Amino acid sequence: MLTDSPAAFDADYDAALSLDDAGWRDWIGFGSDDHQRAVWIATVEAEAVGMIAAGVVADECRIGALWVTPNGRGAGIGGALLDAAETWGRGTRCRWSVLSVSDENPAAQRLYLRRGYEFTGASKPTRWGHRELHMRKPTGG
Repeated sequence: MLTDSPAAFDADYDAALSLDDAGWRDWIGFGSDDHQRAVWIATVEAEAVGMIAAGVVADECRIGALWVTPNGRGAGIGGALLDAAETWGRGTRCRWSVLSVSDENPAAQRLYLRRGYEFTGASKPTRWGHRELHMRKPTGG
């Protein structure tokens, strides 16, 4: 995934190899070990075709690292992974599902908008010279 879409993760393969567990927690925005977190892997015929991670911070289910293989895009895998993370977030009693998306990824933005996410107006720069746009939606739980 980092060799396919490094800008989507604001990371690169070589830098990712150097991260320890604490570095990965910081990268995904979970911080310390005090937070609940989960990762889901989507498979088709025993082959990994996508992933998503989520963690609870305060009253937010922070969703990150959503990625689907190029061949699997447009087949509903991203939506199924979002379903898993959002359902888990509701179960942890989070009030919000939150995520960030690159301003250079209109397909992902459309997916999130269809799923009820709204832009918050907040953003931050990425190492690739793009902006990461923050989105959220109520969990409904």
